Amino acid sequence: MMSEVTVTRYKLAKDIFEHILRVTEHEDQKAGRIIISIAFLSTTSATIYGIFINNGITFIINNIDVIPIFFLLIMACSILGAILMLIGIGPNIEDVEPNPLVGEDYIPQSLYYFKKIALEDNENWRNYFFKNEIEDILKKGSSDYLQESHVVSNRICFKIKYIGYSKTFFILSIILTLIMTFLGIIN
Repeated sequence: MMSEVTVTRYKLAKDIFEHILRVTEHEDQKAGRIIISIAFLSTTSATIYGIFINNGITFIINNIDVIPIFFLLIMACSILGAILMLIGIGPNIEDVEPNPLVGEDYIPQSLYYFKKIALEDNENWRNYFFKNEIEDILKKGSSDYLQESHVVSNRICFKIKYIGYSKTFFILSIILTLIMTFLGIIN
């Protein structure tokens, strides 16, 4: 007979994991919106710069036209911001070794992490579910959900840090675009 406590723990661990997945999906969506904004700003800046170049608009300080310098800084900040965003939202897959356990001693490395599952012996993997008590499988599932929740939570913290870095460069690009536009208009 399966313990109600085991089932409750399993459901709780699953709920925790699903909540954390929703958080990481939210951060991915936020990052996508920022990348779209960076692309839009880059296009807008390039258009403004093109208009200035085609109309011979310059802003000279100490015999140097600063508008091209501002444009290069805008592009550098935009590119750096996009790179930081891609680092933050890109995959971070840990290296996994094949499972050394076989036969009667076999326990899967994880019930949920795809890379660990892929390295399992298929027969051992399937037999684990039919040769073990459901309560033991649920306990393993609970432990694995909590382990994956921890891994994904750490990944979210990394992602948020890089989204913050990217936003800093995006804001700097906005400021530089406004300055470049202002300098071109007042000239």
